[in-house]
Amino acid sequence: MDKSLLWGIIAQCFTSVAGVLYLIRTFQGINKPNLISWIIWSFIGWAFFLVTVNNPEADKITKIFSVILAVSPTSIAFVALKKGTIESVSREDIFAVCIALVAMVVWFYKKDEPGIIPVLLAILADICALIPTLRFVYGNPADDRPGAWFAFSFGSLLTLLSLQKWNPESYLLPMYMGFASLLVVYPLFVYRIRNKITDEWI
Repeated sequence: MDKSLLWGIIAQCFTSVAGVLYLIRTFQGINKPNLISWIIWSFIGWAFFLVTVNNPEADKITKIFSVILAVSPTSIAFVALKKGTIESVSREDIFAVCIALVAMVVWFYKKDEPGIIPVLLAILADICALIPTLRFVYGNPADDRPGAWFAFSFGSLLTLLSLQKWNPESYLLPMYMGFASLLVVYPLFVYRIRNKITDEWI
């Protein structure tokens, strides 16, 4: 088996485990995800999936990744909605949704253009989803756990080893996702270290 394909499969195993673990913890009421973030991530995931499956040049790993990015956030958002994990929507949340939607619309029309502009637009939309979650985990680190976030971060960064073309268009998105997830991990990790919590990591 080609080494890049092998690394890609391993990477997507980690991202899949991250999604399943986070979904289970949300269903159990242990994780209390920000619903706005996961709704935005759902839209981004499905848009990425639709573009990828219709792209004859997309490799197998990218297609697998697109399925994970579509199914996992949607499942988590659905469970979060049923669990009622968010009480109110702030003006900042609404603003984030609007910016994300605009970025996604522009990205959809720019997706076939060469260069990094489409990737930057996708990252901008993702940042709009990330901000409400960062605000939540920094304020409520007891209501989320770092295990799934770290697994997703590791899987995203491991994806870099599967790239057959090393250019900004290829590496910016997985690199961003890897480091963005670590921003979520940080307050959850620090909270548990400071409070000497040993059993709430996964």
